[in-house]
Amino acid sequence: MRLSDPDTRLDPDTRLLGVSEPERWLGDSDMALRLLEFDWSQTPLGPIALWPHSLRTVVAICLRSPFQMAIYWGPELNCIYNDAERDVPGNLHPGPLGMPARELLRDSWEITGPQLRGMMERGETTWAEDQPLTVDRRGTPEAAYFTYSYSPILDDHGKVGGVLLVTQDTTDRVLAERRLEALRGLTAHSMDAPTERQACEQALALAGSADVPFALVYLIESGRRRAQCVAAGTGWGNVQPACPTVELANRRDEASMLFRTLADRPMGGMLVDSRLVRRPGPKRFSAIAAGVRGPDRSRRHRFG
Repeated sequence: MRLSDPDTRLDPDTRLLGVSEPERWLGDSDMALRLLEFDWSQTPLGPIALWPHSLRTVVAICLRSPFQMAIYWGPELNCIYNDAERDVPGNLHPGPLGMPARELLRDSWEITGPQLRGMMERGETTWAEDQPLTVDRRGTPEAAYFTYSYSPILDDHGKVGGVLLVTQDTTDRVLAERRLEALRGLTAHSMDAPTERQACEQALALAGSADVPFALVYLIESGRRRAQCVAAGTGWGNVQPACPTVELANRRDEASMLFRTLADRPMGGMLVDSRLVRRPGPKRFSAIAAGVRGPDRSRRHRFG
């Protein structure tokens, strides 16, 4: 049950050796084999051989489903999840297997705790769309978005014995939509500026927000010989560009290669290495090619 357990993936046939025929109902997926290897006797669920029929049925469905699914069962709501759900815990997989919900979901318990309690105590179903939740995928909490539902699982006596989670990680789509809207906002802030430099500075009024935590703005000189950093904005304090001026003709320089690439794909984007800027915060960030209108209303590229 340690979060640091390695994600070893042995050949399924090798891992199935010694598994009794009655336990083959779990299937042969990666998570099915992990369930068999896990010491459930150390949890309220007890050994797999003693699991009630209702739990066995829903676990078999969960493990065979191509959708992201998880089960919280018993008084501590210990977690069981399928192969499709492995991306949610990220690098911490398979640590969440068997973990109580309160410990597993501690970073988002303010939201998920009442939902799970309502399910167990009153059988209340939950549906949430693009719900922001804090998750721990890589050893530190991070913001993520999920569309999910909690549904009751009845035990062999007809009472709520656990919760079925069906979920979809919508983080990439939500962030892409929010960043596109933020980019429109940045452009709108620069429309009436008298000079290109002031347009760039005004565009950074939104920098430091949740959607644009950091931005550098470069103007490409006529003839596309060099790019000059003319504005910077961040929510982290003072920021200094590691490359205030980028000579686009330098074929060996990483920054030069980046700017040439972006200049050829307006409104495109890519991940940028942290070596391009001296600042605290994430080691990687996005670069986007956009346009800024100068006093003559002509468009020139900027990069942030």
